[in-house]
Amino acid sequence: MKKLCLLFCFALINTCLYAQSTDTIKEIAISTSTLIQNTTEPLITVVEASTGILRIVHPYEGMRMPAVDSSFVYGYARPEGKLTINGKETPIHPQGGFLAMTDYSPGNFTIKAELRIGTTIYTVKRSIIIACGSVAVSTKTLFINNIEPSADMEVLAPEALTVSCSATPEKEVYFRIAGIKKKYRMTGNSAGFYQGTCIIRQEIELKNTRIIITITDKATGKSLSAKSGGTIRTMDLDTLQIVEVTTNTAILRAGPSTNYGDKAAYMLFPPIGTRLRVVGRRGNELKIKAAERMVLYISKFEVKPLPEGTAYKTAMVGSPSVRENDRSVLVKIPLSMKIPVEVVPYVNENHIDIILFGAYSNTDWIFQNKSTRAIVNMQWYQDETDIYRFRLNTRADSWWGYDIRYEGSTLVFELRSPPEISSGNPFKDILIALDAGHSKDTGAVGITGTYEKDINLSIAYILKDKLLNEGAQVFMVRKGEEDLSLYERPKLAWKERADILLSIHNNATGEGQNPYEYGGFSIYYFNQHSFILADEIHKAYMEVFSPQKNPDTALKDNNLDYSSFVLTRPAQFPAVLIESAYMTIPREEALLRTREFQEMCAQAMFTGLKRYLTNIRNKNRKN
Repeated sequence: MKKLCLLFCFALINTCLYAQSTDTIKEIAISTSTLIQNTTEPLITVVEASTGILRIVHPYEGMRMPAVDSSFVYGYARPEGKLTINGKETPIHPQGGFLAMTDYSPGNFTIKAELRIGTTIYTVKRSIIIACGSVAVSTKTLFINNIEPSADMEVLAPEALTVSCSATPEKEVYFRIAGIKKKYRMTGNSAGFYQGTCIIRQEIELKNTRIIITITDKATGKSLSAKSGGTIRTMDLDTLQIVEVTTNTAILRAGPSTNYGDKAAYMLFPPIGTRLRVVGRRGNELKIKAAERMVLYISKFEVKPLPEGTAYKTAMVGSPSVRENDRSVLVKIPLSMKIPVEVVPYVNENHIDIILFGAYSNTDWIFQNKSTRAIVNMQWYQDETDIYRFRLNTRADSWWGYDIRYEGSTLVFELRSPPEISSGNPFKDILIALDAGHSKDTGAVGITGTYEKDINLSIAYILKDKLLNEGAQVFMVRKGEEDLSLYERPKLAWKERADILLSIHNNATGEGQNPYEYGGFSIYYFNQHSFILADEIHKAYMEVFSPQKNPDTALKDNNLDYSSFVLTRPAQFPAVLIESAYMTIPREEALLRTREFQEMCAQAMFTGLKRYLTNIRNKNRKN
């Protein structure tokens, strides 16, 4: 019996052991199957990318960005890959350019680009710094920031002084001038921007005095005060401050710069040697009294102070004379000293006004030996006690540009007539100056790293060949990699006595702008007599790059605009600036890199020029 029991127990144990071993074998089989299945998945390798595979062109490493919530990132990626920028899938242009809008946060920020090609992920990181923007303003904590004036000022009393600051909203704020008890109330808005104004009277003498602003919380009785960074000094009423213009790029502006450095619009361009009376200063800008009722501003770096006691009085205008040479009419106006001058052409009304500020008439004669090809007759007007206006009544379509300069204290106004335009070939003997924008600065940097200056030069040379083949003369303002400043370029064109100036550029989006909202061509002019040429070039661009003509090369029309660029301001000839396309849009940069597209840009400019010259010739024949 015991033997039977032992045999039964042994059999039972064997059965259990067999069952356990079978389960173990099954588990091993399942586990082995999983490993085999996993090995069929691709093994991913992550490596740092070389520039030929993936690169970020913009922003550059360490770039300090303005306070923006988002902006664009662009560069090059191999088109066969799949790209993400900070985890967001980003399309790649067939030519390799990519463009993505990326959300930013203030402070140190990292952009991570990942490109997957097969089983490899290529990565590029870019570290930048984002400026802090405005933050929510508390109505509880007292603070005072951004006090203006922040720069030192000089004022000629009596004068109004405006003070501003950022401070806790919904509080009582006032300012006073240190050393003076009177308080001036400031009014504010919900964002905490406060302003107030006072009159600095003649009997008040200030010597580098600061503004004190005080904010009070009536509910708690607490208050806080802060001083301005800038000081105020009153000028001596008995001493005139006279300065003289020292640079031929000086600008008299319509008003002072804003608190954020944005400069006011251009008004006058005083030649070297022009004398100006200073009636105030704000930081590095001098307040100039051009006439009794006209105040302008100029940089202190564009003038030099003349010794105390330098004579300054209203200039006397003598008797103008007129003479004609090859293609110009010269009007000479004698003055007792150099003063600010403005030229106002009325193209449609057929007259030109030369306005002299700080001048009175002693014009008894106007010497004109005979009627000229451009000027019918002349008149003078004393508009105000110190503003003299000399009017040239012109023949229709008889002039095409002008230059104004001083020879000693004599003002010389040179009015240029249109060149002779051939009936068979409108380009024959016309001298056209082509300015390929930028260099040695790169200009805009394209999506894949292309430099705007190189594209501009390539288009300019294509246009040059087209013009030469039609009998035109061409002056290349920039021939290669030479370093030319903006102000040198129009001077070189005028030195060559060019008939027309074209400045050739391509565009880019500004930081914080959405590039998907931009693109296309823009044409710019400044002077009235440049408008017709700009209009013809604009029409030609609309035709060449219309969707109906070729959808693959179609461009958005950004219109024909007035703009005060250095290369549109020259008055000696019709001057136009062209932006053909955007370097910062993948499709347009890819087009700009092709010879075919560059030919199209040059052809649009050529067509506009030809129509313009033909129209001028037809008008002259009628006259």
